[in-house]
Amino acid sequence: MKKTIQRFLGALFALGLVACGQASEDGEGGTGGTGGGGGGGGGTQVVDLEVSPLSLVLGIQQERKIEVVAKDADGEKVEVPVFFRSADPEIALVAGDGTVTGRSKGQTRIEIEAGKVGAVVAVTVEGAPARLELPESVKVALGRTFPIDVILEDADGEDLDPAMLEWTSDDPGIAKVEEGEVVAVGWGETVLTARVNELEAFMTVRTLLRFSEIGVARDHTCGLTTVGTVYCWGLAREGRLGFETEEWQVVAPTRAVGNGARFSALTVGSRHACALDDAGRARCWGANDAGQLGAPGESFSDSPKSVPGLLGLVAIASRGEQTCALDADGKAHCWGGPVGPQPTAVEGGPFVELAVGARHACGLAEEGKVFCWGENGLGQLGRSDLGASEEPVEVEGLAPMRAIAAGHDHVCGITEEGSLVHCWGSNSRGELGRGSVGESGEPGQVHNPFAFKFLALGEATSCAVSEGGTYCWGANDTNQVGSDTVDPEILVPTKIASGPWTFQKIYAGSRHTCGVTAQSEAYCWGDNSLGQLGVPSCDEETDICLYPEYLIGQR
Repeated sequence: MKKTIQRFLGALFALGLVACGQASEDGEGGTGGTGGGGGGGGGTQVVDLEVSPLSLVLGIQQERKIEVVAKDADGEKVEVPVFFRSADPEIALVAGDGTVTGRSKGQTRIEIEAGKVGAVVAVTVEGAPARLELPESVKVALGRTFPIDVILEDADGEDLDPAMLEWTSDDPGIAKVEEGEVVAVGWGETVLTARVNELEAFMTVRTLLRFSEIGVARDHTCGLTTVGTVYCWGLAREGRLGFETEEWQVVAPTRAVGNGARFSALTVGSRHACALDDAGRARCWGANDAGQLGAPGESFSDSPKSVPGLLGLVAIASRGEQTCALDADGKAHCWGGPVGPQPTAVEGGPFVELAVGARHACGLAEEGKVFCWGENGLGQLGRSDLGASEEPVEVEGLAPMRAIAAGHDHVCGITEEGSLVHCWGSNSRGELGRGSVGESGEPGQVHNPFAFKFLALGEATSCAVSEGGTYCWGANDTNQVGSDTVDPEILVPTKIASGPWTFQKIYAGSRHTCGVTAQSEAYCWGDNSLGQLGVPSCDEETDICLYPEYLIGQR
């Protein structure tokens, strides 16, 4: 069809019927032409016509409008009458306002004159649609688009422009059509319908889960999808999955939290979870017996509740019953667990990142210094000369950091220079990665000098991602380290088992671990006794998946 239009335009140029230099193939923009004489607007001479589009392709009884702007020598708009004429009204008619209507299959031209300056628009009228076919079904990952392979022909078997199709979706919240492509809006399955004249065709669209973040607790897991929805699975008690259910466990992602509400960040504590919405509000769900929801009152909530008094938050982190968030000024606010139910501003800062433990927390300052506060019985503050501290104290003897993370009772960070991991705090299960077991409050480098780019800590398990692979160490009771080694404690960084995965991010919990690839595909491994992995059962006797398994809903 494009070659036909090009030949037709070429013929018009050869006959001198087009006054512009060159017509664009897609019919957008261009200048109608130049010429002398003619006047308008109080004697102002028209020297140029701006015409859009310069070529039209439309179907029988389909309408398209030609826009014309007359301009003077200074490029200013001139108000003059514009006249339109069809060279062949049997093929296409044109109204006085420039609206062109296709009448029969063929090619013609619309001649334009304003202020004695002329222009021509090439018109191709396609035959009436006689055949419409769509693929029976397609799969599209969340947040992605997919071009539709449409067959649309006239009675002569010539291809027609699919742009004439009218599309509808049984559920636009799952998928819809924009500019000829399927857009995966939400997770699920729906039917798209294409119509033109009396023709109609249907296509089933199944959208596939994709995740940007995972939050891992002990008995449940939540995931933030690439379109901002959150799904939770595993133990369903105390509202921790974010929706009402009579089931005591949900073994796979099934229902979106908050009826599909959109969020920008996610964090998961032991029995609750929180997420940031687009306004920077923290919205939490799950248990509230320790003030996890940021306000006293109900013992739990199975739907997201806004934390009162906080707005404009940019980051959030949880561990145990405690949650902390950063506002746009770098001020930290914490609630739940040792802090109590009311959000409390932390002295010190500003911070660019937070790491939250069960009863302590740390903040990373812009210059790379780390400050911690809370309990210090196991060296969580990185200082051996202090007890608990309500105010942030600097971790001494530490190289400048670019990222930090916290487990229940230990902390690790990635250095700015060399991207090495240094850890401090509890080492009862080898979570500091030093090749031994024992408490240590002093920061020290993990045993192997790998350069890491992403870090995550669980209850007593540590994991990090390097260019060469993903490594974990520490507690391994349910093979949450994911390696071929089944020892209950892994004392140095050990590479997880190889397979069809290369993780960009890693998330460690109490007894299981999850990873996310560059393609936003999630895998989980370890304890699956309550369906917290969101994968098919790996071993019915032990309920343990030894190696990463693909999360349900992604295929």
